Amino acid sequence: MADQSDEAGKLFEAAQAAERAGAVISDQIRSIMEAAQAKADDIERAAEDDARHTREEAVEAVTRLLEQIDTIEGHVSGLAENLRREADRLTVAVGRDKR
Repeated sequence: MADQSDEAGKLFEAAQAAERAGAVISDQIRSIMEAAQAKADDIERAAEDDARHTREEAVEAVTRLLEQIDTIEGHVSGLAENLRREADRLTVAVGRDKR
């Protein structure tokens, strides 16, 4: 009986030790998961910030490009108008020379 009692006591102690070890491991796993979630949140925030910055840069670049296109359009319109005037002047001059 004493052997069984000692053995039962040892099994009980082993079960308690296993329970404590399980609790420690559970705490460690929870801590690791919380740290991983925090890191994932940081990565997500950084990615969102990078994406927002990239969008802002793209909008600025498109705005500059449109301004440059407007400037070029103004120059081309001016050149076209000058060419029309010169063509009109030449047409009048050629018409006078034919008389």
